[in-house]
Amino acid sequence: MNDYFNKLRTETNWLKLFIPIFIGMTILLVFFTPIVMYIIEVIIKKNEYGEHPISYAIIISLIYSIILSGVISYRHKKEKSKTDQTTGDQKKTD
Repeated sequence: MNDYFNKLRTETNWLKLFIPIFIGMTILLVFFTPIVMYIIEVIIKKNEYGEHPISYAIIISLIYSIILSGVISYRHKKEKSKTDQTTGDQKKTD
């Protein structure tokens, strides 16, 4: 499992990054969104708590996971191209 996470640190395919980000973010949002909404509605606003559908958490995690995996993938590609460029320059000088 540790090897899998180490491989993700250099992964450039956004889909391979999207899947673990989406799963983790969905789990967090499904569990923590009701808690936060309860605090806001009941404790702060003094209203009755109304259930919120899980679909909100899934849609939000889907959108943010797509954005986050794209940004991380782009950053990894940029770092890889810099590394390839510096190693290519070193080979030319040798």
